[in-house]
Amino acid sequence: MTEKAKRRLKGTAGVTLGEMMVAVLIMSFLTLAVSAGVGTAVKVYRTEKEYSESRVLANSILLAMTDELRYASELNINGDGSEICYDSAMYGYDTVMKIQQQGENVGKLVFLYDAERAAYPFEDKTYMGYQIQTNEDKPLFQLTDDGSCIVLSYDICDSRGNVKVSLEDIKIRLLYH
Repeated sequence: MTEKAKRRLKGTAGVTLGEMMVAVLIMSFLTLAVSAGVGTAVKVYRTEKEYSESRVLANSILLAMTDELRYASELNINGDGSEICYDSAMYGYDTVMKIQQQGENVGKLVFLYDAERAAYPFEDKTYMGYQIQTNEDKPLFQLTDDGSCIVLSYDICDSRGNVKVSLEDIKIRLLYH
């Protein structure tokens, strides 16, 4: 062996076991802090994603209702406000708009026309696990006192029935009242 190699083997420079343990402990704390932050970030991301998806669905349903009801004539709302019968420019006479029940007070938007033929403005994948339901306090359809507007109120809920978005007292101005 050379003299240089012997000096390296006899030297005391390096890391002691105690120093290594302290370094591992510090790295463990840092890893723990980062993992806790990542968990919180994932939870916030999921919550915001759910809200965003449900808001998009609520606005899409509102747009479909607005497009159909704005040009409707001969409006007739049933007693509890859960469905509306009207003459549609697209579907013809005696079209019915309502929530087709798929559970207790939840479902998806449907237009019934021509002796109970059904049209769904959205595919199942549009709902992304969410459903529309009637608002507990207000009917789905309500006509204003002067008959110039229809007032809509409904909720979007997840598959567990938790309300994610609530739309209340949205007015659609009628062109043929």
